Amino acid sequence: KLTAGADGKKNAGINLVLWMFANVPNMRAQFSKFNANQSDDALKGDAEFIKQVNVIVAALDGLLQSVNNPGQLQANLDKLAKSHVNLKTGLEFFGPLQ
Repeated sequence: KLTAGADGKKNAGINLVLWMFANVPNMRAQFSKFNANQSDDALKGDAEFIKQVNVIVAALDGLLQSVNNPGQLQANLDKLAKSHVNLKTGLEFFGPLQ
């Protein structure tokens, strides 16, 4: 239901990232490929923001698709963790998502 219709995944991803910006302290400062301090409307039109949304949606989709395959789920979680360790993204950013 969240991703139904044209551009469903894209819209769900945009809404998720904007929610993260509004609810996770200092989340906007974690992104350097686009100006995360723009208004929400400006972000929706920013090509680099949309690219990042697509990366996030793809990672989440991979986790969801592998939930019934423990080995693949672990591999996907490891990949996600490794990509964020290098960015020095700590648990304080993931807690609110729980």
